[in-house]
Amino acid sequence: MSFQHVCEPCRIALDLPATRSHLNRMKRRTAGFGGRTAASRAIVRRDQTGKALLVGERLKELTIVTPTACVCQCQQNGHDPAMCTGDDDFEIGGRPGSGAVDATAAKFGMEPIPEMVASMHEQVAALLQALIALLEGTTDDERAEIERELETSHEGYEDMLRRLRDLLTERMPAQMSLAPYKDLKPNLKKLAKFRNSKVAHSWPLAGNWFERAKRVGGKWETFTVTPEEVAEHMDLAFNLISQLTFVPNYVFSSTDKDPSALKRFVRAIENGDDDQSD
Repeated sequence: MSFQHVCEPCRIALDLPATRSHLNRMKRRTAGFGGRTAASRAIVRRDQTGKALLVGERLKELTIVTPTACVCQCQQNGHDPAMCTGDDDFEIGGRPGSGAVDATAAKFGMEPIPEMVASMHEQVAALLQALIALLEGTTDDERAEIERELETSHEGYEDMLRRLRDLLTERMPAQMSLAPYKDLKPNLKKLAKFRNSKVAHSWPLAGNWFERAKRVGGKWETFTVTPEEVAEHMDLAFNLISQLTFVPNYVFSSTDKDPSALKRFVRAIENGDDDQSD
């Protein structure tokens, strides 16, 4: 699940402790420091108990209506639902992770484990090789030879990242100066570091996927991986796969590259195959 929040009235009613910075932020919102009151979102609809269900925000000539971000069960918690504003003022639980991480958890009926991040890193690494070959090669034979060279190279992952960075800086300089592509290399290194230091050559202790052990330098090492770390790096992997898959759309036009190579590249990513037929 993603982070869960309650609105400030719900927090007060539940008597949840808050930091001074949170209290000061709430004071600023209500002009408690003599400032201007921040524009609040209007409650468009309440549920049958009276709790805020839909909230709306006016933007020039347009009103945006969204579901409430407050998850407090007001009636069950014994306070007045009519006081709920539907805002996500105060974090009460959850972990980082997008809908993609939630979907993975639902699919397997369990929270994501470190091994899932490792498998996604393998997909990212394979995608890196295929993308470098696509950018450097002009024929299928050349691309296959480039991939074989990358697979057997002793230069290492870091050199492959530099190679990709240089190619993209040359071929799509505008995108490489902006997020998310300007952060592509450090994010790829971050994912690889998590896989290498927290997952590779380690195993779960007594069936606990997050308490792990490995043998290093003639000694046993034990360490903990948190669900938050796993969710964070799964999200990172999802984003990197999306960004790398989209690179050809920036680099190539329909006239300067064999379109069949692009189709095969995308089809291989989507289907996990490398069918050479068109």
